Amino acid sequence: MRVAVLGFGWAGVLAAGFLLERYPGAEVVAFEKSRRLGGLLSTAEINSFTFDIGGSHVIFSNDKAVLAEVVALLGGEALEHQRKAYVRLGDLFVPYPFENGLYVLPPEERAQLIGDLVEALMKIPPGWRPKHLLDWIETTFGNGIARRYLIPYNEKIWKRPLDQISADWVYMPGRLPVPDVKTLVKTAAGIPTVGYAEQSRFYYPRRGGIQRQYQAALERVRDRVAVRAGEAVKEVGRRGGRLAVNGVEVDLAVAAMPLPDLIAAFSDAPEEVAKAAERLDYNQVVVVGVALDKPAPDQHWIYVPDRRIVFHRYAWISNYSPANAPPGRSALIAEITLPRGVEPDLERLKAEVVEGLLELGVARERDVLHVEAWLHRYGYPLYTLDHAQNRDVVLRWLREQGVAAVGRWGQWHYWNTDKVYKNVKETIAAL
Repeated sequence: MRVAVLGFGWAGVLAAGFLLERYPGAEVVAFEKSRRLGGLLSTAEINSFTFDIGGSHVIFSNDKAVLAEVVALLGGEALEHQRKAYVRLGDLFVPYPFENGLYVLPPEERAQLIGDLVEALMKIPPGWRPKHLLDWIETTFGNGIARRYLIPYNEKIWKRPLDQISADWVYMPGRLPVPDVKTLVKTAAGIPTVGYAEQSRFYYPRRGGIQRQYQAALERVRDRVAVRAGEAVKEVGRRGGRLAVNGVEVDLAVAAMPLPDLIAAFSDAPEEVAKAAERLDYNQVVVVGVALDKPAPDQHWIYVPDRRIVFHRYAWISNYSPANAPPGRSALIAEITLPRGVEPDLERLKAEVVEGLLELGVARERDVLHVEAWLHRYGYPLYTLDHAQNRDVVLRWLREQGVAAVGRWGQWHYWNTDKVYKNVKETIAAL
């Protein structure tokens, strides 16, 4: 049996591994448009500084079995951390999740924000479902937290009015923290609490950046998969009873590539399916790496709702592993989203990131040793109001063609790497 894996990022390499476990005698061929393997789990080393060029990714999960399996891939070379993440409000670092960290605010402001939140929770009617993301934020968290943090931050990352974004994705277990009344009482009293517990401790590769997570999965299948790096999927169709991908006949295809590109490769996709795929929206992401001639503060990643600052998050990647920067120096990455179709000026964005870091007091101009930027056309799937409908139309038709779609881009879900792992494993098991 010959199987094609379409897209060979994290989901694709996992699909190859699980396919070979289930069908040891299968011939697996993988198509990947980039010559560089890794997708969003890619890392670059520049002048002894290591940057995760697909953004800040760490290993965590609320599924203990999945977490154990992913960590085991690293063969004992995983560092464990206690999360030190914050929301930046002016000069104040509020521990993340925001509602858990309100104890650091002055009592009057803390009381106002928590009072708004409790009042909002008390007014939620039975069976309520939010109309859109803005409705979810305002109804769940109250006006204060919505205005100070959640609205400006989400507008920065999604680059759309929040009443045009579906709230479906916030209902995914483990996707976002939600308020807990007992926690709020402690926070109001000024007592530190921990929220989003499954992410409060996380793992990260000792060496090689986050790409080591991808490489560990790749090493398990490298000798048994024919990887066509640099070959985009351009043509998919039927030849008799078999699928043909770029002229290669296969018995089964597992797609881990973006759905719009996949449907565009079918010459016979119905108009309804083609239009549904075109309506699946997404944001690009630009990751800017900055090497600094100064040690990093005791922090991991920082959310920045300030609209004057171009990036929505920055991360001290050198605190993820000491191997990511020379002693006494540090490396950080800043993330910027852009709507699809926008051609970014990377040089301008690099300059704006440095300006933002200077404005926030993160670094001084003389600290900056090197700045680099990387663009990923597919960064974040967008949950438009018609997202579920369009996604279902596309996935139903692909199943009819004998194509199993997996992962963030094959399922068009904003999933962390643990959710991708579980989805791929369960999909292959159910084939």
